[in-house]
Amino acid sequence: MDSLELAARLVKGIRQSERSLHDLNHQREARIAQLLKLIELASMFFHLAMRRGRKIAKVAMARKLAVHLYWMWRQGCDYGQLEKVGSHAGEPGHLDGGQ
Repeated sequence: MDSLELAARLVKGIRQSERSLHDLNHQREARIAQLLKLIELASMFFHLAMRRGRKIAKVAMARKLAVHLYWMWRQGCDYGQLEKVGSHAGEPGHLDGGQ
C-alpha cells in the first residue's frame, strides 16, 4: 500500500466520521426539540389545571393533541416537522386561509 492510498483511506474515514457526528448532532437537536415541546405541553396543562380544574385541563389537552394529530395526518409529517409546517389557517393565499 502506497502513501496515496493511505491518505485516501484517511480522508474517507474522516468524512465518514464527520457525517456520523453531523447525524448525531441532528438527532440530539431533534430530541431536545421534542423534550421542549413536552415541557411546553405540561406547562400549559398545569396552568390550565390551576385556572379551570384538572378535568377540564385534561379534555383541553386531549383536544389540542387531537388537532396536532389531525395536522400531522393531513400534512403527512411527523411530530417534529409539525412546527415547521403549521396549519396556515387564516393566512391569505392558502386553501385553508382567508380571502
